[in-house]
Amino acid sequence: MSGVCTPVEFDASAALVANNDDSIGIIRNVNPVLVRQLNRESTLGVGDTMVVSWTDPVTVTLPEGAKGTTLIRLSRPVLQALVPGLSDTYGRMLPDIGGALQSLFDYLSVLEDQQAIATPDLQHVVVTHIYDLAALALGASRD
Repeated sequence: MSGVCTPVEFDASAALVANNDDSIGIIRNVNPVLVRQLNRESTLGVGDTMVVSWTDPVTVTLPEGAKGTTLIRLSRPVLQALVPGLSDTYGRMLPDIGGALQSLFDYLSVLEDQQAIATPDLQHVVVTHIYDLAALALGASRD
């Protein structure tokens, strides 16, 4: 997901997240964003990336609005199998170790062309590649 909005605050309370699927989000932004989750508060600057849990209450504030903030929503069970200690990444800034984050977001930009993923076989390969890149960005080892 990416888009444009005016200044806004999203508040996902415990009642709201109780109905969410078991997923996490990886946010990379182009405007300042304040994220509060799990007794942590972080301000993302331009280009910063953070992991949020969609099954825990979260507040996201975009004081200047947003112009292109990117959010990826991924299955927690799939990533937990690939990334030991996944929950330790929630609410924390992700450093771009080895360029994995940049590769992930570059790869996602290809998906804007729907013809690039027109067949089910290609869609499966793309999804697998996205999870592999996300796992590397979140600290998975080569194994």
